[in-house]
Amino acid sequence: MKVINESGVNKDLLEFEITESAIMINPEESQAILAKFSDNGIRIAIDDFGTGYSSLSYLSRFPIHTIKIDKSFMKDITTNQSTQRIVKSAIALAKELGYQVLAEGIEEKEALDIVKEYQCDFAQGFYFSRPIKSEDTLSWYEENIKEKSSR
Repeated sequence: MKVINESGVNKDLLEFEITESAIMINPEESQAILAKFSDNGIRIAIDDFGTGYSSLSYLSRFPIHTIKIDKSFMKDITTNQSTQRIVKSAIALAKELGYQVLAEGIEEKEALDIVKEYQCDFAQGFYFSRPIKSEDTLSWYEENIKEKSSR
């Protein structure tokens, strides 16, 4: 916290991501550390949700703000009804618990349409953009976001 406080960064703009498997290495210590961050206004996201422990009981134990549904679920979401039900249920449960939900690994419009239908808050993946160099970010923004929003 010392470095964050000294930096002057607005803590409301910070969100730390941690994988569910990393949390479960030492749940008690993880809970204490994450609580300190959360108590100081830093949001916590659980990354790769659904691939490791996925115990619903731990969700209420940690100060979580965002659940990131793992990309492995998005691979066949357009063709597999079981996957669709799992993702829909995970989103509904997370929202019922007051969390925001992000779907990782969106690579096609059809997958995006499905998670939108399920009320997913955010999506990320190659459908939007491949990874880009930091120095190319502004030109990517101007070409892909700024121009489209001004139309």
